[in-house]
Amino acid sequence: MENSKIKFKKGFTLFELLIVLGIISILSGVGFSYYNKYSETKKLESEAKKMANALFLASKKSSSGDQASCSDLTGYRIYLSSSGNQWNYIMQRCCGGGLACSEELTDITTYELPQNITVVSPSTSTILFKKLGQGAIIDSNELIELSTIRMKNNSLDSKNCIDININKAGVIVIGTRVDCS
Repeated sequence: MENSKIKFKKGFTLFELLIVLGIISILSGVGFSYYNKYSETKKLESEAKKMANALFLASKKSSSGDQASCSDLTGYRIYLSSSGNQWNYIMQRCCGGGLACSEELTDITTYELPQNITVVSPSTSTILFKKLGQGAIIDSNELIELSTIRMKNNSLDSKNCIDININKAGVIVIGTRVDCS
C-alpha cells in the first residue's frame, strides 16, 4: 500500500476575500455616517454652550456693575448678526443713552459660529442685561417674559436644533434638541 497523504490547500479563494472586503466596506460606511452625525450633533451642542456662556458672562458683568471705563453703565448686551451664511455674536458694554445704548457702545468680544451653524430665530437680535441684576430686555426695549435663541446645524436633519432660553430675570437655560420646523 502506497503511503498516501491527503493534501489540503491552505488559504482563501478570491471569492471569499471579496465577500469579506464587501462586508467590511458596508460596515465602515454605516459606521462613518453615524460618526459624522454624532460629531455634527456635538458641534451644535458645543456652540450652544459657548453662546450660553457668553450670555451668562454678559449677565454676570451687568449684575456686578463692571463699569471699566464707563461712567454711566446701562448694562452688557449680546448682539446677534449674520453676514451671508456666517453668524456671529458680539458682547458689548452699553454706557449712557438709557436702554437704547445710544451714547457709548464698546465691543468686548466677538464670537463667530462655524459655517454650518446658524441661528434660526430670532433673525437678528440684541439681548441686553441691565446693570445690577435689573433683568433682561430684547430688541426694541421690550421687557421679555421668555426669549428663545434657536440654533441649527445645517449638516443635520430638521430634528436637530437647540434652544437657549432667557427669561425676564436674565436666567439662561440650554434646552434639549428640538425639531427646527
